[in-house]
Amino acid sequence: MGYRTRLALAAFCLALATQSALAQQPAALMSGDQWLGMYESGPTGQEAAAAYVAGYVDGIHAAEATAKRKRFCVPDNVTEIELATMVAEYLNTKSVFRRMGAPFVIDNAFKDRFPC
Repeated sequence: MGYRTRLALAAFCLALATQSALAQQPAALMSGDQWLGMYESGPTGQEAAAAYVAGYVDGIHAAEATAKRKRFCVPDNVTEIELATMVAEYLNTKSVFRRMGAPFVIDNAFKDRFPC
């Protein structure tokens, strides 16, 4: 599956997964619990969750392109699905973060795992 197809699929799944949740809470970000629900919903949800994580990681790398200190440094040989699985494992061991925004969760999951 190509990058753009995954990105479009992630956006679609994200919209479906958060439609009812957004009506209930004013938060603009997907929560860790919503992300985990998407990840655990099946292969399509797992792909969408992986694309969400990859988008976050790409955004951080772009924002920190000229920074002297990086938040985390993900090795090139780690796949998007592996990254998503790491985030899911992190949420399953630290359930207190499920109410936090998914970007916060992803950031914390990778800071210790992939130091620069």
